[in-house]
Amino acid sequence: MSLVVVARADRPLVRTCQVVGHFLAHRRRRQPERGVEPLLGIWRDPAPLETVTALGRPPTAAGTGPLVQESFGHEGEWYACRLAADPGPPGEMETLGTLLGLLLEAAGPKGGAGFAPCFPGATPEHRIASRLERLSGRFPDTLTRPVTQDRETGRLLPQPDPRTIQAP
Repeated sequence: MSLVVVARADRPLVRTCQVVGHFLAHRRRRQPERGVEPLLGIWRDPAPLETVTALGRPPTAAGTGPLVQESFGHEGEWYACRLAADPGPPGEMETLGTLLGLLLEAAGPKGGAGFAPCFPGATPEHRIASRLERLSGRFPDTLTRPVTQDRETGRLLPQPDPRTIQAP
């Protein structure tokens, strides 16, 4: 199953990646049979517990797709949430679009939230840039810096936002 992290918006993304990456690496060492669970992204939220609680509620009559099966983490700071249904492969447009729609619905109309999409560590920069550009069109003012995940260790590495890099 895939994971999504819901973390406090007022904490630096780099710090969230360090702490969650260490946690995922620790779980991998303690439970090697599980392998590295793919992270789809980090939802940065001013009230992470409210969003995790909303994601854990049963689906609406319209059947809203993946919901949280279980969550674990550091209370009030970040929660790694295992999704009950897998929306698709990490870093793919359809997967990220579906997940973002669900997160925006669960979070409600509060401001200050943002999404750091996660890509497998071997994803080429041009592919990350292309997907961020397309997602920005569908979800304006929602994306933050992308993150990559090492498939062997589970560690997370924030990447520069290719949308803000100026060509020489």
